[in-house]
Amino acid sequence: MHGLALAAVVLANTITGDFTRYPAFLPNGAHSGIEAITDRGLIAELIVRCSEGVAVLSYSKAERLFCTPKDGCFDTLIVARRTACSR
Repeated sequence: MHGLALAAVVLANTITGDFTRYPAFLPNGAHSGIEAITDRGLIAELIVRCSEGVAVLSYSKAERLFCTPKDGCFDTLIVARRTACSR
C-alpha cells in the first residue's frame, strides 16, 4: 500500500512539475542563504535565510525577476533578499 502511495506522489509531482531542492544542506556552504527552492514551472519559490527568520521570494523565469510578497520585483536576488529581510 505504501508503494502505491509513493508512486502516486511521484506521478503527481511529475505531472505538475513541482520539484523542491534544499541547497542549504549542500557541502561547503554552496547557495548560502537559500534554504529551499520549489520549482513550479515558470515560477520558482525561494525560502531565504534572514538575520532574524526567513523570507519567501518568487523568481519569474520568463521575466527574470525576483519578487517579494509586498515590495515588488527586482533584477537581483541580493536586492530582493535584502528588501524582504529588512522587515
